[in-house]
Amino acid sequence: MKQRSLGGGDWQAHFMRMWVPLSHPIRGYEMRSMQDFQRQIEAIYFEKDSARGLDGTFRWFIEEVGELARAIRTVHPEPSRTGDPARLREEFADCLAWLSTMASICGVELEEAVRKYADGCPKCKRAPCSCE
Repeated sequence: MKQRSLGGGDWQAHFMRMWVPLSHPIRGYEMRSMQDFQRQIEAIYFEKDSARGLDGTFRWFIEEVGELARAIRTVHPEPSRTGDPARLREEFADCLAWLSTMASICGVELEEAVRKYADGCPKCKRAPCSCE
């Protein structure tokens, strides 16, 4: 995974030079990759989230993880099911969006980061994992 150094200068200017220029979000666009998703989240939220800073953005992310935890723990009559499927989708999407925006602030391409699992478990290289 390649991280970009932000050096001692203006990190926002660095971001604008190093990344695909931000554009307006595309409504109804079918995102086909993690990179598409990350660019869409940047177009929607990067200006606001980068102004808030990594620490503040991380705190919002943790709040969303808490909302996801509450959605997962929603009790159903059937013990094998968890939560309302629509609410779960919404909370997973929110967590992924906040994770994506933090990656952008840090200069991490999620498309590159997820390649860690391309060959299966990073430790045993199997799928399913056979680690003890």
